[in-house]
Amino acid sequence: MAVLGDDPVATAAAALGIARSQALRRRVVIADLLGGNSDLSMLVNDPEAPGVTDMLEFGVSLGRAAHRIAESANLFIIPPGSESPLHEIFFTHPRWETLVEDFRDAGALLLIVAPALVPAAETLLDRLDGVMTVRGAAIPPLNVPVIVSGEPPNSANCATLIPLSRDLSVTDMLSPSRPFNDPS
Repeated sequence: MAVLGDDPVATAAAALGIARSQALRRRVVIADLLGGNSDLSMLVNDPEAPGVTDMLEFGVSLGRAAHRIAESANLFIIPPGSESPLHEIFFTHPRWETLVEDFRDAGALLLIVAPALVPAAETLLDRLDGVMTVRGAAIPPLNVPVIVSGEPPNSANCATLIPLSRDLSVTDMLSPSRPFNDPS
């Protein structure tokens, strides 16, 4: 599944919310393709850690690139890596097909988190089981189910989520002093 958006903070927060919920039942790995210093990659303690681009381009193993998040034994983040993941080669790389199939076979969830419009992203997105857009971000035409949050869908394969009552950052979602569903 992919989580796509135009706002990196909201996109990261939505992905982390899905991941935290699913990590109660199964292993979840977030592949951070947002680029730059996203809120997700900030959760990885090692800023020099290998990531998605290193897995795809240099053959770094999933076990070395995925970093467990302290809050859950089932929640991992793969940071962007040593190169910017926002290049076409990283969305069209043939290794994605094997990774996606391995996660399906294991009953685990691979969440690919990326900006909404990246050249050639549909090559990767069409391999997945679905896409969720954050705040109604525009995406290319896809052959997978799409869930749209924020704006009404304009396609027959879309569903709409009710937006949260306030913006939540990844920091808000991890804060032990404030429950996740507290709108204040």
